[in-house]
Amino acid sequence: MKGMNAALRLTGLVLTSLIFCKTMLAQQPPDNIEGNWTIYSTNIENGETVVKHVQIAQYGDRITGYFEGPIQSGPIQGRINVHHIVFSTVTRNVLTFRGQIYGDNMSGLYGLHGKHAPWQAVRTSGGGQAVPPPAVSYSQPVLIPPTPAPALMPVTAAQPAPQPPTSTTTQASSAPTPAPLSADQLDPLVAPIALYPDALVAQVLAACANPDQVAYADDWLAQNKSLTGTALAQACPGHQSERSAEWRS
Repeated sequence: MKGMNAALRLTGLVLTSLIFCKTMLAQQPPDNIEGNWTIYSTNIENGETVVKHVQIAQYGDRITGYFEGPIQSGPIQGRINVHHIVFSTVTRNVLTFRGQIYGDNMSGLYGLHGKHAPWQAVRTSGGGQAVPPPAVSYSQPVLIPPTPAPALMPVTAAQPAPQPPTSTTTQASSAPTPAPLSADQLDPLVAPIALYPDALVAQVLAACANPDQVAYADDWLAQNKSLTGTALAQACPGHQSERSAEWRS
């Protein structure tokens, strides 16, 4: 009986964390990715880099457009969840792309016939102002070198002297930071999870700090319902990223 009660409490904790994380995601607008993109994907069979193109039109969190590859072309359809994108090609061999958005760059994994390989993309034209990357740090290779800053022109006597900062700027820079919570305020927040194992609490807190990754994992599990046990652990994107990091090191 005690084991059943503990399992029910654990299930409630996990569900509460997921609801909290999805609520945080719902309050954030999706990134703007409208425009023309060049995709650099790794061929699943031989590991070679393949260049593809996709035109994306965005309507809120939904996207449509047209995909052009060396073998097949066709429409696309998908959606955006804040900084996460997933779309599929409407072609004979369906390609499903999943990844993260970093302004004018994207990267992630694409799938074909149950196999997966990495892909990256660069926006070449279109779209609005680039959306800054999320506060969470992700490891993403640089696709193109940054544009060098223009050389500064020498200051001459005819140029006006720089103006001192205004009072508005001074006030903004000296804005007070929020005070940390006291012990009495923290106790009711952490009391419901005080008796759970440290490893579980660490995973729940990490999930709350990275809500977009929780939605990414939920989408990935929905696409791989047939995988269980060791096969599921080895196929997940996180496991593949760790193996890639070990190989590079």
